[in-house]
Amino acid sequence: MANFFVYRILLLSGGKASLVDYTKSHYIPISEGSVAIIDGFEYLMHQTNLSAYDLMAQETLNITEHLLDSGGKTALKLDAQEIIHLLSTLRVHHIQARSINFLGTALKYIAGTPDFDDFEHVRFIQERLLDNNERQSLINSELQQKINNVTDALNKIMKINKGMPNDNNNFLQLVIHRNRIIITELTNIIYSVTLAKLNIVNPTLLNKNEVESVLFKEKFENISVSDILNDASIKAMQSEDSLYFLIKYPKVKALCTKIKVLPVVHMDVIVSLETNTVAKCGSLFEPLHKCRKSSFTYFCEALRESKCIQSLLSSMTATCGTTSAFHIPPIQALDDGVIIINDEFAQVREGNGPVIEINGTFAVFFENTVQINGINYVNHKKTSFMSPEVPMSQKVNFSNHLALLSLPYLQHEHISKLQQDFKSQNTAT
Repeated sequence: MANFFVYRILLLSGGKASLVDYTKSHYIPISEGSVAIIDGFEYLMHQTNLSAYDLMAQETLNITEHLLDSGGKTALKLDAQEIIHLLSTLRVHHIQARSINFLGTALKYIAGTPDFDDFEHVRFIQERLLDNNERQSLINSELQQKINNVTDALNKIMKINKGMPNDNNNFLQLVIHRNRIIITELTNIIYSVTLAKLNIVNPTLLNKNEVESVLFKEKFENISVSDILNDASIKAMQSEDSLYFLIKYPKVKALCTKIKVLPVVHMDVIVSLETNTVAKCGSLFEPLHKCRKSSFTYFCEALRESKCIQSLLSSMTATCGTTSAFHIPPIQALDDGVIIINDEFAQVREGNGPVIEINGTFAVFFENTVQINGINYVNHKKTSFMSPEVPMSQKVNFSNHLALLSLPYLQHEHISKLQQDFKSQNTAT
């Protein structure tokens, strides 16, 4: 059955609302903004050695033994106690944690549910670090670098003074500064573990510049680190005195326009599509599935098996099945400012303008309010990311029909059966 769609837009009286006629089409394409197409996933791993902080706390206590009683000595003791307390909080036994024997040590998952890919990736990273000392997948935070810089400065002062300085204000300030960095880092790690149990990545756990260099091998506009991390999953693990955060994030292949595809109702039947979401990348279309909404961007995976919709969008002869359309409401609100009229007679009115009578399938786009069959619809957002698209011309060969069970369908079948029984009884008499 050939179908050459005529893209017809009717402006209502105010000029701010429009009707797009899709009656002669098999589907309605509507643009919904941008979409990031995912091509698999990649990993980041953040590692913290807790024993290193133990040594620094003990070093702080050793320094206090060489100082005269003063406010500085008291401050250092309080800092050391705070560091020890934070470390004990991180080392607390996790009753519900799951452990595995990993490289001769017990690796305990304290946040997130581990799977086989996680185990294999952690093993691969650790073996690579042990064998080759490679640190490409291991993120070093700026805080650790600051600690190293302060420690170097302390060692230089001690070398110049040939031992532990007694009354050196610069030395005390450097020790206090290093303790503040350590306390901030440990507090941040505790928050990160808590958020990881909710599968939320603490953005302050990783350094922005370092993460961007790993996340964005290719630059895409309108995709931020926050968008990537919002769609990421995180697991926290502990092995003896090492704490690991394993972040699994989507690898973006392309950034395209997201198109919602709605089959058009014809005689209570619609085309059966494998998905209702596609990406428009230039002149090419790619069917999508498993879509997740981030802050401002959708993340979707490519759908490989999609013969019907791929053929429809590529202006090829498509072979598609059909399904019953009794479950689709006659008037369907997609979003604020977007209404779909499905194969229905309707009276549409914008504001105080005249009533327009239509019959068929239409998409209504409006900024303020419209009245459809006496019911008012309000656009609370005042704006919409959705806009109409032109469907391709296509030829569709219908292969099979699948009746979807729904209350409207069962009611239709019941009424049909009653009508048939009534006709049979009249014929018999």
